[in-house]
Order: sequence, then C-alpha cells, then structure tokens
Amino acid sequence: TYPNPFNPATIISLELDQTENVSLTVVNVIGQQVAEIMNGRLNPGTHKIHWDAASLPSGTYFILFQTANTCQIHKTILLK
Repeated sequence: TYPNPFNPATIISLELDQTENVSLTVVNVIGQQVAEIMNGRLNPGTHKIHWDAASLPSGTYFILFQTANTCQIHKTILLK
C-alpha cells in the first residue's frame, strides 16, 4: 500500500502474471473483516486499486490478497 500510514485513502498495487480471480479484504487486529475492497477477475499486469477507509477508525489493519495459488497479508496503518 502507498502511502503507509495513510489518511483516509491508499493505493494497493498488484502484479499478476495471468488472469486470475482476486479477493482483497481488510481485517482489523482481532481478525474481523471490516471491508471487501474487491472480489473479481483481473487480467495479467499491474493494477492499482484505490481504497477509501474514511468510515473506519484509526488503527492497524491487514489487507488480505488471495488468488487460487496465492495468499498474502499486508499490514497498513490508518491515521486520522
């Protein structure tokens, strides 16, 4: 994510080698899902996805990036 920390929006960059179903969800520090950024099919290449977290309180969040073969977790901080 860029920037990190952010207020109230950030950009998530993804790089895909092939067309895949992609899920981007956000969980808080106790594991509750607080947002679904996207859930759909993306073509190969670089993607920049905008996430506006204005409705969430300040804190640490984890962005879960999942495809059929990949699961990554990225920590981000929302400062208001």
